[in-house]
Parts: sequence; structure tokens; C-alpha cells
Amino acid sequence: MFLRATHLTRYTYSQPVAFAPHALYLRPRETARQRLHNFAITLSPTAKLISTGDANENALDWAYYPPGTLSATLEIRILSPSRILPSRSSWNATYKVITLVIDAGKRFASAWRAYITSPVSLLIRMAAYFGTA
Repeated sequence: MFLRATHLTRYTYSQPVAFAPHALYLRPRETARQRLHNFAITLSPTAKLISTGDANENALDWAYYPPGTLSATLEIRILSPSRILPSRSSWNATYKVITLVIDAGKRFASAWRAYITSPVSLLIRMAAYFGTA
């Protein structure tokens, strides 16, 4: 499964202001189940971005604005498409269901051979036989 996260932070001031460095904790954490395909930060006004990490291994991006930068608005936009992988437990549950269906199909296929016209009809008949349809 792919997840596309977007975020917009907008500050509006009554008059132009100067900006100090900004610490941006916006980058998603990568894990064994989540892979970041891309990450983009767009700043207005533009600033120099430096990617680092903090003491807890969180991704940290610093935005440094040139001296004398004045603006009445600040916009921070992110785009971060990620791929989310299923957990081992969900894979195990899926595998067990498939295995049960295949094993049951093998056991009852010979008895139902005369009635079966397709794999779908086999599953429908098995569900009816077990009272789940």
C-alpha cells in the first residue's frame, strides 16, 4: 500500500518579520514496514535546508533564512509518498486462510468433482457446506 502525506503550515503576520532558524520535524520515520520513496520540503520565502537527526534518531530538517529576509507570510509544504508493508501477523493470517481453503478444497474436491465447474464454484460450494455462505 502506498501512502501520500501532504502538509501545509502557513503563518501570516500583520507586518513583515525576520526569521530565525526553524527546526522542522516533518519527515516520516522509516521502519521495516514503512519505506519513504521521496521527501520534499518547499519553503516560502526560500531558505537553506540542512537534514540532520536528533538525539532520539528522529529526522530533523533545519531551515536557515538569509539575514535580512523579511516577509509577512511563511509557508512550509511537504510531500512524502511512502510504501507501507503489511505486518508479519497479517501475512501469517492470510497464509493460514489460504492454506485452509486449499487443504479443504483438496479433501472435498473428489467428492464434489461432478458439481464443480470452476474454482469459484468450488469456494461457493465449500462455504455453503461449512455454513458460512
